[in-house]
Amino acid sequence: MKINLERVLVVDGCFGDGPLDYELRESWLIRSDLALYFVGDELVLRCVVRHTDVVNHPRLYIAKELKDSVRVAKGIDQTDELVAEVAACLIRMSALDFLIDCVMSDPMAGEEFRVVR
Repeated sequence: MKINLERVLVVDGCFGDGPLDYELRESWLIRSDLALYFVGDELVLRCVVRHTDVVNHPRLYIAKELKDSVRVAKGIDQTDELVAEVAACLIRMSALDFLIDCVMSDPMAGEEFRVVR
């Protein structure tokens, strides 16, 4: 399954170090309300909303709260092709597959998803 992802810019923050403490993240839109972007070597899936001024800023999105995100890959090359491959995998994956493959198999997910081991 080959998919083309739209490149967008996501405003991420505020991080608590001041009212202007935001990051701009180059991202890939996989749905109108979901974007993928890198934080270090981790690929994050984040809920986003489109900025209201679509005429002047047609590809600007605002990240929702930090709790509305999840790490979906780690240690992969930051290329359009690999991100598209991860996105295609997520799109065709069921919730149960995601829980087994991404949560139960990830030792770091215990804290993130409150997994009881």
